[in-house]
Amino acid sequence: MDTWATNVSTLVRGVIDDSGIPKLRIGICKDVHSLPHSNFSGEAYLDTGFTGFAQIPIDLARQLDLTVWGTTTVRVADNREVPIQIRQAVVMLNGEPKDGYFYVSESLPVILLGMDFLRIFQCSLVVSTSYAYVVPSARLDPLIEGWKPPK
Repeated sequence: MDTWATNVSTLVRGVIDDSGIPKLRIGICKDVHSLPHSNFSGEAYLDTGFTGFAQIPIDLARQLDLTVWGTTTVRVADNREVPIQIRQAVVMLNGEPKDGYFYVSESLPVILLGMDFLRIFQCSLVVSTSYAYVVPSARLDPLIEGWKPPK
């Protein structure tokens, strides 16, 4: 199998929504004892401006009965600092589980995935006009390192 075919076989393809934000399909469960089935399966927005692992709505955190780990303060887009609850859970991406700490939002009704999500899964985000691809960084790096711009 050639390098490109190998890379394509390991990527996760999401979509770009109407407002230009990448969305991926994920699963979330309370702990590894819930695997291989997640308690929640749905779409999450990949927010490149969010440095954390993930943020979920309070209703979903309650539905999954996620353990509260504490609270912290975060700075939001309008520069305010707000307290936010932290809970731990397992995320499934393409069948691979990873533990992570989730911010729990009282007001945002969607799931956000941040840059720490990509780091923990050791993936890179590649965006086209219609699709968002999450590619294992180990497979993408050799392609980029060998790339030379046209003359």
